[in-house]
Amino acid sequence: MYKILFVLTIFFNLFFNTYSYAEKFDQDYKKIFDDYETCEYVDIKREHTLTIEYDLYEKLNLDKSPYVYNCNKILEKIIFNEDHNFQDLIDKAILNNESEINNIIVKIYKKYHLNIIWNSKDKLEVKKSLDELESNYLKRSNIEINIDAVHLYGSLGWFYHTNKDFFNFKKAHDYLSIAVNNEKDHYRLKYYKNNLGVVYDQDRYGTFSKKRNNQIAFKLYKEAAEFGLYHAYGNLGKFYVLGLGGVKKDYDNAIKFYKLKRVAAFGDDDFSDLRVLYNKKRLPLNLKEYLKWLEDYLILSQDSRLFQQLAWLTDEDELSQNNDEDFINMYKWQYLCSNYCKSVNDRERANGEMFIIKKTNLKNDQVLEAEERAQSWYKKNWNKVPNSSIENIEPPVKTELIDLIKNAFIKN
Repeated sequence: MYKILFVLTIFFNLFFNTYSYAEKFDQDYKKIFDDYETCEYVDIKREHTLTIEYDLYEKLNLDKSPYVYNCNKILEKIIFNEDHNFQDLIDKAILNNESEINNIIVKIYKKYHLNIIWNSKDKLEVKKSLDELESNYLKRSNIEINIDAVHLYGSLGWFYHTNKDFFNFKKAHDYLSIAVNNEKDHYRLKYYKNNLGVVYDQDRYGTFSKKRNNQIAFKLYKEAAEFGLYHAYGNLGKFYVLGLGGVKKDYDNAIKFYKLKRVAAFGDDDFSDLRVLYNKKRLPLNLKEYLKWLEDYLILSQDSRLFQQLAWLTDEDELSQNNDEDFINMYKWQYLCSNYCKSVNDRERANGEMFIIKKTNLKNDQVLEAEERAQSWYKKNWNKVPNSSIENIEPPVKTELIDLIKNAFIKN
């Protein structure tokens, strides 16, 4: 009897000590992750208590990367601490397809590596984190039950489409396709659909003709717009203006979707398309005329946001055979944005686009020509027209937001 009691006593002591030890580590993980989440705001004061992370940096026009990267070092206290056996714990969690919602270890692991991928300036460091997430996490995860893996495919798909050092269009297409086919949450799905649409829209994947790529892009944009994504509204507006992918040109639909882009969540105040279309009271005859309208508006308004819009529209002619000329002009507009766009995000994206165009489409002498064109355009057209002249452009007709939202469901 005494022996049994002795054994039980030892068992319960070991059990509760182990439980207390595990509980302590769990509290340590949560404490460190809480420290990380508050770290980003140490040097930035919120202007309003309701300001959220999504638009805080955009509002203050700050580069988010240094803040996130520096705060990321807090997570190293767990990841590289041998006392915590972090690698063993994450390996077990991955094999069990555990979610970051229920397992703080998975949350720390993914956050740490994704922060490096999106914010580090060290290519070797980024490559190491990419290899870790792709080889250790994605390769061993079951996407049918591990929704975190699906989210990761969506994130990395966009990374491979936009990052100048690691662009890989096949991975961008394949990863985003996996995310689109497996995501159940509509909030995330709308971004994945729109981003995969962009892959086809920019014709970098090269599977079909430009018109066929546009047909696929339109379908994806439309599905993303049905979930309320403002990016998708703007993309659909472009299709109705130019009649891309076999879509019938339609002035009313173009106006409708450009309006929706403005009033949707996170929509900005760039009314350039609406102002131009209201002023002309018709659709352009072709892409060339539309580019001329937008360039004239750019010169008059001095609104640098149009640099990238012109860049992405330049190669939309589905019948054009002059690809070199298109890419030179695309590079020209991105070059102007990289120097003169007000938004940090726009300048960063422009630099990435320039690098990709230079790497895949232009020779050195063509790059020099594009930069010379950009500098010549800037000297001739920038800061030459008073901003007050914008008042001469007819503003959009005011529309009741209630009626607009009521009719927002897409039936076309």
